[in-house]
Amino acid sequence: MSCHPLRGVPTRPRTRPDELTKTAWHEAGHALVCTMYFGNVKSVSIIPDEHSVGRQLAERFALFMPDRVRELRESGHTEWAESLARQGIQWSLAGRAAESVLLGRASFWEGTEDFYGALEY
Repeated sequence: MSCHPLRGVPTRPRTRPDELTKTAWHEAGHALVCTMYFGNVKSVSIIPDEHSVGRQLAERFALFMPDRVRELRESGHTEWAESLARQGIQWSLAGRAAESVLLGRASFWEGTEDFYGALEY
C-alpha cells in the first residue's frame, strides 16, 4: 500500500487494465439492478481507494439496506420487507453476476463484502 501524497491516507496500488475492466463490469451490475428497482444511480466509480476497488452510489440506497428490512419486519410489514430483502440480495450479488458474464465465472465469492451483504438480508 502507498499513501496519498496530500492526505497521508493509505491507498490501493494502481490497478491493471484487465482489473479495471472487471471492476467496471462488477459496478455496472450493481448499477443496473439499482436502476431497475429504484430508477436512479448517483455515481459509479472504478477508481480504487482505501476502502474498495470500485463503488456505486444510489440516491435512495438507504431504502433497501438490511437495517430498513429489519425495521419493516419488526413493524409487521413483512411483505414489503421480503420484497426489499430480495431486491437487496439481487443488488448485492449483481456485481459478481456481471463478472460471470464477462469472465465466464466470478473471480471469487466467499469472503467478499458482496457475499456477506447478501447474507445480511
